Amino acid sequence: MITPIKKYILVVGLGKSGTSAAKFFKKQGHQVIVTDINPAKREAAKELEDTGIQTEIGFHKISTFENADMIVVSPGIPLDGEHFERAIKKGVIIRGEMDIASEHIKKPLIAITGTNGKTTVTTLISQMLSSSGLKVFTGGNIGTPLIEYLNHTDTSKESHRLYDVVVAEVSSFQLDTAQNFAPDVAVLLNITEDHLNRYPDFKAYEDSKWSIFSGQNEKAHAIINSRIDLAESRIANIKSQVTLFNTDHNMFAAQKRISRLRGKHNQENIEASILAALSAGASMDGIESALKTFNGLPHRIEYVATINGVEFYNDSKGTNTDAVARAIESFDQNTILIMGGQDKNMDFSVLKKWIRGRVKKVVLMGEAKEKINTAISECCDTIYSEDMEQAVNTAFNNAKPGDTILLSPGCASFDRYGSYTERGDDFIRQVKRLN
Repeated sequence: MITPIKKYILVVGLGKSGTSAAKFFKKQGHQVIVTDINPAKREAAKELEDTGIQTEIGFHKISTFENADMIVVSPGIPLDGEHFERAIKKGVIIRGEMDIASEHIKKPLIAITGTNGKTTVTTLISQMLSSSGLKVFTGGNIGTPLIEYLNHTDTSKESHRLYDVVVAEVSSFQLDTAQNFAPDVAVLLNITEDHLNRYPDFKAYEDSKWSIFSGQNEKAHAIINSRIDLAESRIANIKSQVTLFNTDHNMFAAQKRISRLRGKHNQENIEASILAALSAGASMDGIESALKTFNGLPHRIEYVATINGVEFYNDSKGTNTDAVARAIESFDQNTILIMGGQDKNMDFSVLKKWIRGRVKKVVLMGEAKEKINTAISECCDTIYSEDMEQAVNTAFNNAKPGDTILLSPGCASFDRYGSYTERGDDFIRQVKRLN
């Protein structure tokens, strides 16, 4: 639990999670300071200042970090800066809002992590539980900070009974600042290369993902994809009750056939969702009802349109090579792939085995286009484009009836867009202009 605060809590980052955390701590009677290096956050800071929260916007003061009792850092902020190093040397505790929120939540908590599929599985589990008659709060990395649960429910009163279960999508960055996170059900979907611009090596990224189980006890449940490399050695150190899944097990085959989701990876997502939902009290009728109505999520191999016999799919959420491979695998052949954006230190050569025989051409855009071209050009034709409009037009001009044009960038969006959703929306907009 939060130790008594003598000085103040410093919240670093004025995004969704930082804003929610600041409001929660203020509501609890703590002195709160919020800092964000981005001067554009001054307008957002005014709302907090009106409630008595002090803000430092457009700069970071080392003394503010060093003199805090606790620092609550937003997940998108790296922890290797001088401000954090100086604070740690002074003995300041650094935590994340998800970790703190979970200590106050007395309802069953399901947490889902993995390189890919987190949002799909988080949403599907929530719908399975809702269809089973349970009241569900869904939050975490999916968009609603987990601490928002505490901001609109009083855990000591009847309002806490508004929900029966909490389902949270959890990123590796959130796990990096978790000290006491102990979900009742924890799901690990997969681990493949990602965020290697943030971690010193792949093992550090793996360690972060596996840490989702570190706080669990013998009564908790761990649901793990057995295909993950070296899973057996990791599982040996887990205290909770372990259930393994993968598509070879063919569990819940009848239920999986109900779903409209494409691709082998989504069969694994369904299996993991069913296991987690059952662990939290879902019924098979509720599970099947959710599968019948769930069509997938925007920007995740999302069907956009068919124009002159050419199908367009938006997989803007495919921000790493494993996601691109899974998207390519969802289509038989005659695919024109649009890739590129901001590199996350990815090895794009791993895509060659997926591209051969399935992808006709690759249209490249963004900062990483030359790196991707060097990695894959030996196995397919590549074409450079300057922006999304040119990429879509180029792909369409090279397509024939029966072809599929797939946006699956394999990169972050921040070289040109504020988020993968903005990038996907731009793709959809350019496709619609073709009509």
